[in-house]
Amino acid sequence: MTLKLAEGAVTAVSAYLSTNFGAKVTALNAEYADTVVLTVPAKFAITEILETDAYPMVEILCDRTTTHGIAGDYIGTSHDITIICTVLDDSDVGEEKANLRKRVYRYARAIVELCRSAQATGGFSDGGTPAASYQVQLMEDLIDFSPAVRRKGTSLVIAACGVHIQMQIQEAG
Repeated sequence: MTLKLAEGAVTAVSAYLSTNFGAKVTALNAEYADTVVLTVPAKFAITEILETDAYPMVEILCDRTTTHGIAGDYIGTSHDITIICTVLDDSDVGEEKANLRKRVYRYARAIVELCRSAQATGGFSDGGTPAASYQVQLMEDLIDFSPAVRRKGTSLVIAACGVHIQMQIQEAG
């Protein structure tokens, strides 16, 4: 197996989230049963998306990788990952604008609950052969919410949340 380091980590998170987000959104919509409806993100990306018309979208970015425990063909790494969900509100209805923040909070909850689920079941897998297993440590005190931003001259409003997790892996080189 070749070292995948940060790329392997963000790919594993992206695959897990894209596979499991639909069921989580369905469960949250049923639990709240109100007018604030979540949809499955239109895009999961492992890079910054500079221009898109696909909302909501999820970006999975590695902020930092630390290597430790290098022994023979094995290397231990820790990856600080930020999962960003960006939500667009293009309605002109005041009540819908007020619900944008609730949707962002609920997407953050969905991400945290999915990461907890991955943590409880042994982590993320990159699907490779042999599969690398990424253990997750949630840093729940690091959930950020951006202020809503209105695009000048339009009714478009964008807001986002960022959930920070730390992943650990031991890879064979």
